[in-house]
Amino acid sequence: MVKNGYTFNTSSLTDSGANAFLLINETLADQLIRRCGITVYSFDQPIPVNGFNGQPGKPVTSWIELTLQVDGRQFRNLPFLITPLGNHDVIFGRKFLSWVNVKLAVRDRVIEWPADLPPVYLPPVRSFALTRQSLLPPKINPTAQADAVRRDAAFAKEIRREQQRMAVVKSILPRPPISLPEPGTVKEKPVIQPKVKPIDIAGISGPAFSLNMRRQGNTIFSTSLYEIDRLLKDRKAEARELSQ
Repeated sequence: MVKNGYTFNTSSLTDSGANAFLLINETLADQLIRRCGITVYSFDQPIPVNGFNGQPGKPVTSWIELTLQVDGRQFRNLPFLITPLGNHDVIFGRKFLSWVNVKLAVRDRVIEWPADLPPVYLPPVRSFALTRQSLLPPKINPTAQADAVRRDAAFAKEIRREQQRMAVVKSILPRPPISLPEPGTVKEKPVIQPKVKPIDIAGISGPAFSLNMRRQGNTIFSTSLYEIDRLLKDRKAEARELSQ
């Protein structure tokens, strides 16, 4: 299954007795929705469902679109109904088997595809392959989390200290008077400041960011505008001290 630059390989159950198109386990669907940013569509009314034993099950209320790749065939943007499936991730229902016009070779336990739907070469897609483990919520390292909390608290304390210092400076230093040109004098031309080249900030998708994290030589770090501004101020202060 492929969606939004992510791929996930899994097994499926082919059930000609399931009166549906494609079904996906609600647990797997929830994990893919959170991890891949998949849009969830809702039905106007819940669809009643009966299990294999004839007992009513949980009604289907939503579905998602995924690209399906199976046996060298690719089917784009197919609807998958979200419902509990027990130990199965995906079920190919009777309507999907009829739509692709396949036959079930029960003895060989394979699907016989029609001649007008041969396997084709699927070029490799630049996507991030998900595993079952990568879909689980990340575990928080208590030591790293405590360090991040201390770092945020130190930044907040420094910001408050800077604000208090600036308030004291403004209360002590008087505001410089505004000088107005005398009548009949020629107003000086304003000094044109040189244009500063804008910073080019580019966005990056989740799969691309994950791939760059795995590339050797790349360093991943986090910072803030406040931290960068403080570093620049410290360097300017050091430069002034050296020039004096």
